[in-house]
Amino acid sequence: MKRKVVWLVVSCLMVVTLVLASCGPAEEEEVVTPEEEEVTSAVDEILARAKSVTSVKYEIVPSFPGAKIVSAMQMRTMKVWAKGNKIRVEMIYQEEDAVNILDADAKTGYVYLPAQNMAMEQPFTVPPITGEPIVFAFTCPADWVEWIADGKPLVTGSETVGGKECLVAEITVEQAKGKVWIWKKYGIPIRIEVPNPQGGTMVTEWKNVEVINIPDSMFELPAGVEIKEQ
Repeated sequence: MKRKVVWLVVSCLMVVTLVLASCGPAEEEEVVTPEEEEVTSAVDEILARAKSVTSVKYEIVPSFPGAKIVSAMQMRTMKVWAKGNKIRVEMIYQEEDAVNILDADAKTGYVYLPAQNMAMEQPFTVPPITGEPIVFAFTCPADWVEWIADGKPLVTGSETVGGKECLVAEITVEQAKGKVWIWKKYGIPIRIEVPNPQGGTMVTEWKNVEVINIPDSMFELPAGVEIKEQ
């Protein structure tokens, strides 16, 4: 039963679906000044650099300032390796190590429990990004950048975060305002703040980011692991 619970909790968090319905009068056409066009071009140029990030490891560190209810699962730091459309997420559930090995192209995944030398095979579909920290762990850099671009980033300044020079921009998330810190060197986010539906703010931080060539073995199960199908 415990084995099923582990996957159910993880899969429920992965398949969060965002349904956004909007209606109302048409917005008036905005007049864009040359200065605004220049800033927009700068954002687009920086975000485009993420295309070069095809192999990266990092930690996702979530926090929920101002939230009334936060589960222990939501507060877990997750170690992630992403290469192409393959993702490895290491996390702890009920004091036990759990490793998710996912292939977005093949739409397959495994939940590997090292202590039990057992893995469960499950279907995997890339979840839509909602601003929930755990979802960023199960998506790739290209997905983050597309989500940021859809939020129509408006540059508000520059800051250095963890030694990384970042462009700071305001984005629109579900008709509310969020904030993103984009690493200028690689065009990927280092910190994102968005409104929390439960109150307060959802904060996602990317820590210990390394753009390196990850060996393919990181996305494979160890030899001798017992595999159980769904």
